[in-house]
Order: sequence, then structure tokens, then C-alpha cells
Amino acid sequence: MPKMFTKPVLNAPRGNRVTYAGLFLFFITAVLLAACEGKPAAMTMDNNSHYDPRQVFDLQFMQNNSTPERSASGVPGPAYWQNRADYKITAKLDETQNLLKGRVEISYTNNSPDDLRYLWVQLYQNIYRSDSRAALTVPYGNPRADRITDGVQIYAVSAFQGTTLEKISYYVNDTNMRIDLTKPLIKHGGRIRLTIDYSFAVSSVYYGPWTRMGVMNTKDGPIFAISHWYPRMMVYDDVHGWNTVPYRGIGEFFLDYGDFDYTIEVPWNYIVVGTGALINRDAVLTREEISRLDEAARSDKTIHIVASSDVGQTGARPVSNGQLTWHFRAHNVRDVAWAASPVFVLDAVKIRLPDNKSALAMAAYPRDIANVPDGWSYAADDIKQEIEFFSKQFTPYPYPTATAVAMPLGGMEYPAIVFLYVNLHGNLLSRFLAHEIGHTWFPMIVGSNEHLYTWMDEGFDTFINSQAFDIFNHGINLSGLNTNSADYITDVLNKEKFPIMTAADDIPEEVVYNLEYKKAAYGLSLLRNYILDQDNFDHAFKDYIAKWAYRHPTPYDFFRLINNETGEDLDWFWKEWFFENWKLDQTVTDVRYVDNDPKKGGIITIMNNDRMVMPVVVAVHESGGKTTIIKLPVEIWADGNTWKFKVNTSSKIRSVVIDPDNLLPDVDRTNNAWNAPP
Repeated sequence: MPKMFTKPVLNAPRGNRVTYAGLFLFFITAVLLAACEGKPAAMTMDNNSHYDPRQVFDLQFMQNNSTPERSASGVPGPAYWQNRADYKITAKLDETQNLLKGRVEISYTNNSPDDLRYLWVQLYQNIYRSDSRAALTVPYGNPRADRITDGVQIYAVSAFQGTTLEKISYYVNDTNMRIDLTKPLIKHGGRIRLTIDYSFAVSSVYYGPWTRMGVMNTKDGPIFAISHWYPRMMVYDDVHGWNTVPYRGIGEFFLDYGDFDYTIEVPWNYIVVGTGALINRDAVLTREEISRLDEAARSDKTIHIVASSDVGQTGARPVSNGQLTWHFRAHNVRDVAWAASPVFVLDAVKIRLPDNKSALAMAAYPRDIANVPDGWSYAADDIKQEIEFFSKQFTPYPYPTATAVAMPLGGMEYPAIVFLYVNLHGNLLSRFLAHEIGHTWFPMIVGSNEHLYTWMDEGFDTFINSQAFDIFNHGINLSGLNTNSADYITDVLNKEKFPIMTAADDIPEEVVYNLEYKKAAYGLSLLRNYILDQDNFDHAFKDYIAKWAYRHPTPYDFFRLINNETGEDLDWFWKEWFFENWKLDQTVTDVRYVDNDPKKGGIITIMNNDRMVMPVVVAVHESGGKTTIIKLPVEIWADGNTWKFKVNTSSKIRSVVIDPDNLLPDVDRTNNAWNAPP
């Protein structure tokens, strides 16, 4: 935003011999001349204000130096590295005992500059143990506290390193397991293959937030939605080393990328959907179902792969007894999840991607909700539209399929598959689908640390959802810049004491949505639509996605990249919006005229009463009908909380309004307007 005015330089050059009296007269003369001529005087401070410009415009903020791994411009450095984990998993679901048994082979590559004497693995099913850190920190009365199992049972751990296969000792600490190596895994490309045999009981699900997985019983049979279902490698990086933050249930995941090859053995009458491509469809689908899949891959209209009338019919499965093994492969993903049920209706439709590529949108849901008006029978088409929009707006969808599964979950995302409320319909279903599918870009493509920085996936996703809803006109605005959203954020600023830069597990559950979703998203909307402009912000935001795709950015990488790409020093905004819980209160304090003559122009004084600052938009309405919009940059608050400026007028000023469109989260709008006395 260009500066509207320049302030006079009042400091005498070094070496000039100036008396104190002379300096005082010079200062007073400058102020009086500025007032008389309608030019801005130096900024002044109201001692009753909470505002301190040195706290906002802080030269010490974000002073970390560039490293070989991370450039000061916010992009990966020339020595950026990232470890890799490839998985081969075989699992069997015992639906009578709600038990999953499996073996995982992990091929782990150490690209770091460090030799690793031990490895850390995630055992997230241990969250359901009664003695887990998660269980012991859930507030009384929270339904999460009732989901108790024995956690993960580990039967054997072995490692193949070089030419030797050997059993390995291990140590379990809550949701983390340390694997002690007999010899270090060497730096810059050392490889090891781990094999772990394990099992766990699948807990039942409940209706509510922070539910990630489980089994739901319907009148026709169970639905299993399975996630964090295998021991997973923890991230070792240049920021924290091993990211050993224990999983407590609200803060989500942080994982390296790799290729997955996995099989799921289930009863013959089950349909399975999961991350990646189904490799053996000839063995697990009927000829008719395969034909319908092929038709859906060419169709812009939803096709029933497994129709409601097929559910429970022997002829709708390739066999009529025993077990079937479903085989999936996924390339360059950070995780895989799946769902299985004998009651699934399965729909599919073609997704049209840039460069004449395509994918398949699918929806799996129980037969008993198949005929709900505006319900799940429309879900596949919603997924198609949302992915086509996001692919054009940001970067193309990278997976062969995108599946939504109906479960009593608050909404949970994994690569190419999401679980969400079974009872949604209409706009709410579209809203939740857009949010969960939007997570493909954050954090599946841009792999931020959800444990520590929830806003980097939830806030970013909520922000891009608002653009999708503007396009599709669903009538729901998640985070777009408008009066209703500003009022919501104003309420957040008034009552929440935590800054956005707080780990989700360290703040009350009911606060997470307000801060990590809504406030973070609104901050991005302010940048795009108010502080910067859309073209400038969009260019930088898309470059952030491109530069950090399938990598691990930190908040500082994002801040630095946006600063560099937009050509703006936004440190003041990053500090006040993400690191503090400050409030905004701008006001009009005085209106006068040059020489008391409206035709010579008006002199308007505005004030920043609280600790947060923003650029200022002022609407000046004259009695003659003329309206002038003045835009002032944030730098007017750089050395004080009061600013005086001139506006050209031809008649008396009827009213002056700060933020005339009510887009800013101003905590006291009663002082935003000045009205001429009658």
C-alpha cells in the first residue's frame, strides 16, 4: 500500500550546533505550520493508550539467521534435507473381536547430516490406554476419556541393516517407541529395514470433535474407519531433531513422505476403500462393479458402483464365503488410512484435473442414509467440484482417488480419504467436505508440523475454503472478509487469552477452533483483501505451496517467504496476529478545517487506542453529497498512536468513519465514527 503522506524530518544532522531553545522553537514552528497548512504533524502519543509502537514495530522480531537448510527468504536452502520412510503393511481385521493384527516393514533412509544411534516410532493407538498422557489430561466428563483399550501390543521388532537381520531392543514411552540400534544408521543416505509385528483393539467411535477413527454399528452391520493403525516413523529434522512430542489427541500429525504398499484382509462381504490405488480389483470386485468403475472414470455424473440394492446381496460380491484381501499402493504420501464395511453404498465420478489428467471422487456411506434428501448421494459430486477448484487455484490434486466415508466423526483427513459426520446433508455436508478435502493441500502436500502449529493446516485450510464457498455460493462463509466474520473475530479477541502460536494440546479444546481455525484464517483474509491486494498475496501464497510441497516448513519460513514475495515488511502483522492476543481499537477524535474554511480542506485526527495496529481506511462524507475514501498505511502508527491528516473538501463534513465496511475486528465500533453536531 503506497504511503499517502510523508512526515517532516525534525532531527538535526549530527555536528550542527543547535541550542535547546532553537530546537524547541523549530519543533513548535513545524507543528503550527503543519496544522495551519493541513499537512501531517509528527506522531504523538496519548499517555492513556495501551499502545506501544516499539512492541509492534519490533526490530528484534524474527531475527534468526539463514541456515544451509532454510533460506532467510523463506524457501528451502541449498542443503535442505528430509528423511524418508517407505512402508509395506499386511493387516487382518477380526470383525468379531474388533481387533486388527498386522506386520509393518519400514524402509527408512537417513538423509540427515547426523549418524542416528536410535530411531523413534509412533504408537498412536496407545492414546487409548488408561495410563496414557492423553487419558490423564482429558477433562472430567469429556467422552474421549471413555475410549479405553490396551493400546498397541508389540510382539517382535527386528532390523535388517547391511547384510544382518537381528532382533532389536525397544523402549515404549507413552505414544512413542524408541528403537535402539546395534550400530548407528549412517548419515547422508544410510538405510535400514525394520519389521514390527503388532495388534490393537479398535475402539468404538462417539459423536464429537477430535474423533480420529473407530467402529460404528448400524442396523445392517459395522463400519470400520481405521487410521494411525501401524507403527509410523517419527520425523527427524533440522529444527528439533526427533520430534518426540507425545500424541494427546487434539494436536494432529507430523510425518515424512514415502511409498506405501498395504493389504487388508476382511470378510468376503466387506467393501474396502483406502488411500492410493486399488491394485487387485479383479479379485475383490465383481465384473459389474469393475464395469461401473470404468464408466465413472469417464463420467461427469455420479455412478453407483455398489448400489443400495446391492448391499447384502451374495451376487454383489465375487465370492460368497471366507476372506478377501484388498491390495492398495500409494506414492509419495505421508500416511494411509482406510475404511471397511459390509453395508457400504459406493459412488464415484470423474475429477477433471489440469493438463488433461483425471482422478476419481468416491463416497462410501451406509445404506440406511442413501435416500436422505441432499445427503450423501451428492457427496462424490461435491468432492469433484471442490478438487477441481482447488487444483486450478493452487496446485493439481496429486492422488488417483479421493474418498469420503460417512462416520460419526467430527471430520478427519488423511491422504486421499476423509472421515466425517454420517448425518450431514445440504450445505453443511458441502462445507465439511470442502474443509476435509482442502486438507489435501494443507498438510498433505505442504507438510507442516500439526503437533506444534495447528494453524498452519487448519487455519490455511479454513482460509482456502472461504474462496471455494465464494465460487460455489453455498451460502456459508467460513473465513471470508465480511462484517459477520469481523464480528466473530472481534469476539475472539475480546475473550481468548491464548495466542495462535500455542500448541493445540496446550489450550482448552473449545478454544482451538476460535484460534487455530477462525482467527488464523481471518488473518490470511486480511492480508489478501485489506493489507495487501489479492494478486500480490495470491502470487506469494501459491509460491509458498510450490516451494514447500512435500517438505516441512516452519511458521518462520512462511512469514519470510510472504515478506520477500510481496515486497512488504509484515513483521508487525505476524507478531501481533499470531504471537500475541492484542486487541484493535481505532477511533476518530477530532475534525477541523484549514483556516476554519471547509473549502480549504478538513483536518482529521484519528487514534489507535489499543495494542494492535492496522492500515486505516477512512470514509469522509460531506454535506454536499461528496464522499472521499482515504487509505493510510500502517506506518502512520510507527512512532505514536495519534495521526492527523488533511482531506480535500468542498463543503462541511457531515461524518467521518473509520473502517466504513466493518472489515476489521475492532473491539469498540462505537467510537469509529464522528458526526457533525446538528
